[in-house]
Amino acid sequence: ALLVPAVSSSQEAVNTTYRELENRIALLPETLETLDGISMPGTFYIVYLGFEDASLMTSIQRAYQRAHPPLKKQLVATTKKERLRIGFAGAYWKRHSVCKLLCGIVRGLAALPDFEVVLFDATEESDDWLTWTLGTGALHRPMDMTLSSRTQVQDVDVLVYAELGMRARALTWAHARLAPVQVLFWGHPHTSGLPDSIDYFVSSDGFEPPNDDLSRRYAEQAVRFATPGIYFRRPQNLYAPPISDGAAFRRQLNMTDTDPLYLCPQSLPKFHPAFDEVLLRLVSEDARAKVVVTYDPKKALWLHVLQGRLGHHPRIVFLPLALGDKFFGLLRAATLLLDPFPFGGGVTTLEAFSVCRLAVTAPSLQSVVALAAGFYRRLNIADAPIVDSVDAYVKRAQELAADAAKRGALEAAVCRADGNLFNDDESVEEWAAFLRRASSGAAPAPFSNTGSTTVSGISLAAASTPAVQAVLQDAIWRVAGGTDVEILGVTAAARGSGVDVSYRITSPDLAASRDVAERLADVAANPALFDRAIAEAAAAAS
Repeated sequence: ALLVPAVSSSQEAVNTTYRELENRIALLPETLETLDGISMPGTFYIVYLGFEDASLMTSIQRAYQRAHPPLKKQLVATTKKERLRIGFAGAYWKRHSVCKLLCGIVRGLAALPDFEVVLFDATEESDDWLTWTLGTGALHRPMDMTLSSRTQVQDVDVLVYAELGMRARALTWAHARLAPVQVLFWGHPHTSGLPDSIDYFVSSDGFEPPNDDLSRRYAEQAVRFATPGIYFRRPQNLYAPPISDGAAFRRQLNMTDTDPLYLCPQSLPKFHPAFDEVLLRLVSEDARAKVVVTYDPKKALWLHVLQGRLGHHPRIVFLPLALGDKFFGLLRAATLLLDPFPFGGGVTTLEAFSVCRLAVTAPSLQSVVALAAGFYRRLNIADAPIVDSVDAYVKRAQELAADAAKRGALEAAVCRADGNLFNDDESVEEWAAFLRRASSGAAPAPFSNTGSTTVSGISLAAASTPAVQAVLQDAIWRVAGGTDVEILGVTAAARGSGVDVSYRITSPDLAASRDVAERLADVAANPALFDRAIAEAAAAAS
């Protein structure tokens, strides 16, 4: 009843699939009579359809629970301890995208004196990434994630799921209350649909729309970190060569060094019909351009569907997956990466940044955590290729492909700032602060540290200069009340007669942050207050 195509033939097919899925799920309580808890159907591909589906996922999980009541069993029993006992559960504690994002967090927390970390490990084939993860003292509990193994989760204060949805068996744990507080990380960026047993979905201000209601996207309470919440080890000299050369790929494609090569090395389910226009326009509007897509040769049916949808265009080239050194060579060969929508890339974007390559991204068109945009925001890159429409996407990609100097300057900015993104100890610190607070029974404060306000009488070009952005930052500091609140960045985007300035704030004192957020909300409702602050800041700067 829950099977959906991994790659759809058209937008109409996507819409039809979702309508039929809703109808089938409505009938689940009548048709799903038994469930063994082991062969529970997966919901992996539903998120690729591109809908905000918290209510739909919740309906699925509740149907499972009615069919198999033991799923929801409460097994919590904790004792008072000197150290917080934090469990991390998953099946990908190896060289996998989930571990690349989260294993450093596990290692960092285990090194803290007030934490005891337990790794519940259902990984089928471990490697040296597990050894590194356990290197600071985390306890290792190898096991399969089944109904019977749930009893081995004992005396844990907070249980963190690295992902839910990639393996059906993990859901047999997630339905139950195995710890007083249970948390979901975005290793697979999809809600669990389990608001009664999964308390929080860890995201980031940089990944989510400012001041947006996320209840349609997440059944859990969304926790918006100021950091990306990841510890991503720099790939070079770890699993990537220190220097990568892309010349061989350009020769293979019969392309010169200056021909635009747009690369999208994502799994084929991420190629939604909504993204097709971008690909087709880039090759149809420039006879020298090629789009390169990588694919798994074992998934021939997916490839056939996507090629047919794109009209077998001769300059949309499909290459078998490049691995290891070859993959980083392909990244270096690219002029630009294309971040797809509505489901974008994550680890691939980080790996591209590690070799100073840019990715064009459209967070407002994405239905999951907008990772590429969040990474740019973490790096505080002015004029990053973040767009809000298909037309703007195509235009920005073409402009950057044609202007090597501008593209090179942005690439250099990414490389200069990437220390804020790789090996990020601040993310470990934020995880620790969140876990301490959550385990004490204090819920994360229900406010957003992002927002925007309108500034009149200023052009987009002027608002994008460092000098004016410094004035804007000073103005936000003034309207925030001059408190000890760090301004992480200001970006400007044209809206009507002026510009909209977006911002993020952070503070170790959650109560202070809430107070500041309320003041900034007042300013957003009354732009004249901000105009006066800008005048004061400009006068002070002169």
